[in-house]
Amino acid sequence: MIRTLALALLGLALASQGCSNSSSEPTVGAATKATQDAEATEPPPPDFQESRRFSPARYSAMAKRLVPVGPSVERAAAALVETRLAAIERDFFVDDWLYRDGAMVLLGEERGRVVALTQRFYADIEYPDPKLIADGFGSAEIGPQFIDVYANRRACAHKQSKKAPECVSHRFRVRSRGSESVDVDTVESRSYDDHDVTLLYFHPRSPIVAGRPTLEIESPSEVVERHLRDAENLFGLHYNLVSDMSLAEMRKNIRVDSAGGRLLIMATGMLLSPVVSHLAGELVNQLSLPQELVDKIHRTVQKELGKQLAGGAELLLDDLEGSSEPVGRVALTPGLAAVEHVAALRLADEALDASGAVVLATSAGEQAPVLLAGVLQPDAAEERAQLLTYLKGIAGAEIARVDLRGEDDRLRSMVVIPGEKVNLNFELLRHGFVRLDTSDALTLRTFPELREAAAAAIDNATGFARDWRDDPAYTGAVRAAMEVEETRELANPSR
Repeated sequence: MIRTLALALLGLALASQGCSNSSSEPTVGAATKATQDAEATEPPPPDFQESRRFSPARYSAMAKRLVPVGPSVERAAAALVETRLAAIERDFFVDDWLYRDGAMVLLGEERGRVVALTQRFYADIEYPDPKLIADGFGSAEIGPQFIDVYANRRACAHKQSKKAPECVSHRFRVRSRGSESVDVDTVESRSYDDHDVTLLYFHPRSPIVAGRPTLEIESPSEVVERHLRDAENLFGLHYNLVSDMSLAEMRKNIRVDSAGGRLLIMATGMLLSPVVSHLAGELVNQLSLPQELVDKIHRTVQKELGKQLAGGAELLLDDLEGSSEPVGRVALTPGLAAVEHVAALRLADEALDASGAVVLATSAGEQAPVLLAGVLQPDAAEERAQLLTYLKGIAGAEIARVDLRGEDDRLRSMVVIPGEKVNLNFELLRHGFVRLDTSDALTLRTFPELREAAAAAIDNATGFARDWRDDPAYTGAVRAAMEVEETRELANPSR
């Protein structure tokens, strides 16, 4: 009896253990399966395609809009000084005075002299040929030549006002470069073969010239000589050789072009040549400006001179050589204009500040954050971390910053790596590190490539844009921006 009871109890115990084991096994299997399912549905890390460079194909087209033409023209206009060439023509009975109204641009200082650029036509009465000077008794005999420099020619426009206090001018006797005696009443002249270009060298204390703004060009003589030697066009102006007979015919039938407009174009070209060369990423100076940029300089000079005329300046200008339609007929779409170009920058050691802005540093170690045009600074910690990793990969590159300003007067910047032809704004959008600032209409109007970069990142699920595709507000705004541009192109297909 007892033995039978023990056997029964043992059987119950074994049965209970078997039930326990059988009930636990399905629980463990279910947990494992749930984990495997979760791993199968978790998305892979974002693919930023960091090894690729997307912007070089668009770099040149965008770089043309990064040249600060307007500020350069304004600087040249501030350094423009009106002149009048006066020369004595020896005559049998009474000597005659010959005059040519002109202008010059103060380039900068060099070896204790203030150097000015002018056209030879406005510094030498015998240029282009003394035979063109009419004389009733054979060839003209030219005596001393002088250049009158005006503080404000408008105040001296009328004979009755020439004695007014506002009419300030000073007469300088012209001597050839290298003269033994140069004082505040003398100017040295240096011409270059048959080129219609002359440099004038003034004493630093010369009346009117002293204290006036210059372009602050270092070694201006060398800059001019290099352009004359190597450039296909001279500061945006083309020069052609003509025969004596053709020149005489033109002299009779063609009015003289304005000195002010031509000199502003030449001076602006001098200022912009190194900027264009740097943005182009060339190892040597690109002395010949692209024709598209030359046309823009012409139009901007016209606008600047128009402002001067509206303000009562005495620059009465003819149409500029090679320019397009008069400014009043040119329909310009409001957008951003480059206002400053800063080279020799690098990413700071801490390439992002607390707000997510990119931080650049000068060679002297000065650091400052920049507001990237068309780009929203990343908010999420993961986005900042990935962006920082990417920036560390280009930490040693030499960077340039171009500041842009529009009608809203807000400053934003485009950051480029000229040596690699990389536009950082474009790259960050195309790699999917940052979102497009769809509210910045001025930037998107001026640089539609940024819209295209953001849209391409969404379409190709690049970087974080893979996840932003699920944000209808953002993707809708990007699509709307693209549609606006398509509508604009249809309305103005020649733009």
